[in-house]
Amino acid sequence: MTSHRHSLLFECFQIGSLCLVWYSSSAVGNVIVKELLEVFPFPLTVTLAQLLSIWILCVPLMQVWKVPPPEYLHQNRIYYFKVIIPLAIGKFLAQLSSHVSLWKVPVSYSHTIKATMPLFTVVLSRLILREKQTSTIYLTLIPIVVGVVIASVTELSFNMTGLISALLSTFGFSLQNIYSKKAKYDQRRIQHKETILPLVRSEPNLTPLKHDDLSSSHTPSELTARHHGLLLESRPSNDTYGNQTFKDV
Repeated sequence: MTSHRHSLLFECFQIGSLCLVWYSSSAVGNVIVKELLEVFPFPLTVTLAQLLSIWILCVPLMQVWKVPPPEYLHQNRIYYFKVIIPLAIGKFLAQLSSHVSLWKVPVSYSHTIKATMPLFTVVLSRLILREKQTSTIYLTLIPIVVGVVIASVTELSFNMTGLISALLSTFGFSLQNIYSKKAKYDQRRIQHKETILPLVRSEPNLTPLKHDDLSSSHTPSELTARHHGLLLESRPSNDTYGNQTFKDV
């Protein structure tokens, strides 16, 4: 019990540390991008250079962190083009919009606009995933909208292009998160079908047996034990799907 509690606390500490590093690196990166765009006002070039550097640096980092390669992508190229490529395009467009907003408006105002991400996430989850939220969650979105409106009205260096770009960036990142979740869910459904379909297809090939023949050669307890064992072998393991993460998809 104590070891399980310590492992849970350590996992919470890891998640909190990752979130802290994520937000800190994002804030520092946005400030650097803002300074860069003031002397080099080409958001498209900056976006391409940033994404290219991420791709180059991810190769050694994944080896250091011992991230397993996605074996399923090598087995099904159709899944690669239907899921990974659209996610990459969405990432590029969202990142480009974010850089345009940083180019036109201050970093603080751009981040204020990006605070509307929960609003986009709830709406897109309702439209795409058919998820229903509680009334409390919908009520908590009202202060976010009001705060963004007040910040837009009182912003001294307001720019419509920066506002629209920040909203498009927030919408793109929200859509990317929803699409990633949907792709993960669809992938689990595909793996479940791949596990069940061979068993279903092999059923007509089974030799029909009469009840009298079985009763004469086996006792009821033996038949029950054998049938129970077959069910356990043919049933997909819940732990396999429960422990799967998105990096395995």
